[in-house]
Amino acid sequence: MDGSQPVVVDLERPRPAAAIAAGARFTAALTVESRPQGAAVFLDGRRIGTTPLTVSSIEAGSHVVRLELDGYRLW
Repeated sequence: MDGSQPVVVDLERPRPAAAIAAGARFTAALTVESRPQGAAVFLDGRRIGTTPLTVSSIEAGSHVVRLELDGYRLW
Protein backbone atom coordinates (compact mmCIF):
# COMPACT_ATOMS: atom_id res chain seq x y z
CA MET A 1 0.00 0.00 0.00
CA ASP A 2 1.48 3.35 -1.02
CA GLY A 3 -0.19 5.45 1.70
CA SER A 4 -2.35 7.58 -0.59
CA GLN A 5 -5.99 6.61 -0.81
CA PRO A 6 -8.84 8.47 -2.52
CA VAL A 7 -11.94 9.35 -0.53
CA VAL A 8 -14.98 10.45 -2.54
CA VAL A 9 -17.96 12.09 -0.85
CA ASP A 10 -20.97 13.28 -2.85
CA LEU A 11 -22.76 16.21 -1.21
CA GLU A 12 -26.30 17.45 -1.77
CA ARG A 13 -27.80 20.87 -1.10
CA PRO A 14 -29.89 21.08 2.09
CA ARG A 15 -33.66 21.04 1.81
CA PRO A 16 -35.64 24.25 2.33
CA ALA A 17 -36.21 25.51 5.87
CA ALA A 18 -39.92 24.58 5.59
CA ALA A 19 -39.00 20.88 5.39
CA ILE A 20 -36.78 21.20 8.44
CA ALA A 21 -39.52 22.99 10.38
CA ALA A 22 -41.98 20.22 9.45
CA GLY A 23 -39.68 17.64 11.07
CA ALA A 24 -38.53 16.03 7.82
CA ARG A 25 -36.03 13.21 8.30
CA PHE A 26 -32.90 13.53 6.18
CA THR A 27 -31.10 10.41 4.97
CA ALA A 28 -28.58 9.54 2.29
CA ALA A 29 -27.11 6.44 0.67
CA LEU A 30 -23.56 5.37 1.50
CA THR A 31 -21.45 3.38 -0.96
CA VAL A 32 -18.07 2.02 0.16
CA GLU A 33 -15.54 0.34 -2.14
CA SER A 34 -12.02 -0.85 -1.39
CA ARG A 35 -9.12 -2.24 -3.31
CA PRO A 36 -8.75 -5.08 -2.63
CA GLN A 37 -12.39 -5.90 -1.99
CA GLY A 38 -13.56 -7.72 1.13
CA ALA A 39 -12.69 -5.14 3.79
CA ALA A 40 -14.93 -5.06 6.85
CA VAL A 41 -16.94 -1.81 7.02
CA PHE A 42 -17.84 -0.24 10.36
CA LEU A 43 -20.23 2.68 10.76
CA ASP A 44 -20.06 4.46 14.12
CA GLY A 45 -18.31 1.43 15.65
CA ARG A 46 -20.85 -1.15 14.39
CA ARG A 47 -19.95 -3.61 11.62
CA ILE A 48 -22.35 -3.15 8.71
CA GLY A 49 -20.84 -5.45 6.07
CA THR A 50 -17.93 -5.93 3.69
CA THR A 51 -16.85 -4.07 0.57
CA PRO A 52 -18.24 -3.42 -1.92
CA LEU A 53 -21.21 -2.19 0.12
CA THR A 54 -24.16 0.16 -0.35
CA VAL A 55 -26.40 1.19 2.54
CA SER A 56 -29.55 2.87 1.26
CA SER A 57 -30.52 5.02 4.23
CA ILE A 58 -28.14 6.66 6.71
CA GLU A 59 -29.42 9.43 9.00
CA ALA A 60 -28.02 12.90 8.35
CA GLY A 61 -25.24 13.98 10.70
CA SER A 62 -21.63 13.19 11.52
CA HIS A 63 -20.54 9.56 11.25
CA VAL A 64 -17.32 7.57 11.50
CA VAL A 65 -16.60 5.00 8.77
CA ARG A 66 -13.76 2.54 9.37
CA LEU A 67 -12.40 -0.15 7.01
CA GLU A 68 -10.41 -3.17 8.19
CA LEU A 69 -8.71 -5.90 6.19
CA ASP A 70 -6.06 -8.29 7.52
CA GLY A 71 -2.60 -7.27 6.35
CA TYR A 72 -3.60 -3.63 5.72
CA ARG A 73 -3.63 -0.57 7.97
CA LEU A 74 -6.95 0.71 9.33
CA TRP A 75 -8.62 3.40 7.26
